[in-house]
Amino acid sequence: MKCRISSEHFQILQNLVLKPLWREGAKVYIFGSRSQGTHHPYSDVDLIFKSEKEVPQILISKIKEDIEESSFP
Repeated sequence: MKCRISSEHFQILQNLVLKPLWREGAKVYIFGSRSQGTHHPYSDVDLIFKSEKEVPQILISKIKEDIEESSFP
C-alpha cells in the first residue's frame, strides 16, 4: 500500500485500521490525493475495504473510535 504518509502515521494506520480489517479477511485500498501524489501535508487518507464476509459493525465502530482518540492527524 503506497499512501505517502510518514512512517509514524503509517504505523498508527496499520495498527488501528489495517490489521483489524485484515484479520477479518478484508482487502483495504487507498484512493484520493494521497494515492495520486496530489495531497497536502494535512490531507485526509481515503480508504475503502472489500470483504467476502460481513465485517462486524462493532469492529467498524471500534476502528472509528480508536482513530479519533489517536494522534493520527
